Amino acid sequence: MRKTFLLTLLLLAAPAAPASASGFSMAWDQCFESGGASQRLFACDADTGMDVLAVSVVPPADMPQFMGASVIIGVFVTSGDLPPWWQTAAGQCRADAIVPSFDPTALPLTPDCPSLWGDTVPVQGWVIQQGLDGPGTFRINSAASVPPGYERMVYGNVESYLVEQVIFLHAKTVGADACEGCGTGACLRLTELTLSQPAGVGDYVVYNEAYPGSSGATFNAQGGNNSPCATPTVNRTWGAVKSLYR
Repeated sequence: MRKTFLLTLLLLAAPAAPASASGFSMAWDQCFESGGASQRLFACDADTGMDVLAVSVVPPADMPQFMGASVIIGVFVTSGDLPPWWQTAAGQCRADAIVPSFDPTALPLTPDCPSLWGDTVPVQGWVIQQGLDGPGTFRINSAASVPPGYERMVYGNVESYLVEQVIFLHAKTVGADACEGCGTGACLRLTELTLSQPAGVGDYVVYNEAYPGSSGATFNAQGGNNSPCATPTVNRTWGAVKSLYR
């Protein structure tokens, strides 16, 4: 039953009405508020190691029975279709090389960015959806929920909570089984984050950044005004790019 709930939440992503005040952030290594970086460069020279993207939220209101969250991150590569290195769905060249995790025992926590989940490890699930916004795009959809009886109080408009980390493994970058295309840059945008409580208590859909410029990140892509993440490339329609920023 809980697995069915998670998959429904992932694929439909259609909870209650949007919140009137809210904010989320995304950065490499740790919370944006704690100094996390918006850009990440990887030399594509090793199969070991990983890069960690941290997602955080300032709830728009007190939630006395917080129980679950879902996150949508849109990704598009800066040139052409998805190369094999960025093909991480089941059965593809780098299957399971992008792994979201809500486990609070593994999150990169800081004093000013505590776990949204307290000490409880939630039930979680995720899915990669490719091509919804164009041939060089995919979405990382992830969701988690605590077991019944483990709902907790989270406070609104007080501090940022770390929601999840998204792990980008370096597997199959070099060697005989390497997947081509690691050097192809990618632009990532946190587009929507939902906070849930039991039915009838009140859910919140968060769309806006907690701080200016805090919802985007790049991987092996230039930053600044000339970045393909700031300006759509000629071979990509603006409509496809804009749909990642909903």
